[in-house]
Amino acid sequence: MVKRTGDTSLLIIVLRFLAFFLLKTEGPRAFNVRQVSILDDLRSDIIKARKEENRLRIMAWLSTADPSKDHNIARSKHEGTTGSWLLKLPQFQKWTVTDNSFLWMYGNGKLLISTV
Repeated sequence: MVKRTGDTSLLIIVLRFLAFFLLKTEGPRAFNVRQVSILDDLRSDIIKARKEENRLRIMAWLSTADPSKDHNIARSKHEGTTGSWLLKLPQFQKWTVTDNSFLWMYGNGKLLISTV
């Protein structure tokens, strides 16, 4: 089993080499149940390692974002009436008192509105 993530291309090369070697040295009937099981385990480990690499890359990408910077910049642009129209909307008022609901906002200006 692959214990740590890293570049999986080496594992892929080893897996392909092993399969090629067995075919060349033993012929098409070279793969007994044990060898097929080993190859399946290697393939499974490679897939797991790739998934973990992708997860770590995404986590690294997400962790570099600092939303407080953007919020503080938006907050400095906030004026007393910013977003007051939103607070008066019936949809917003209903959302504030409804359990398990969400508010979908699209378009420009969401960051400034979020400072209300």
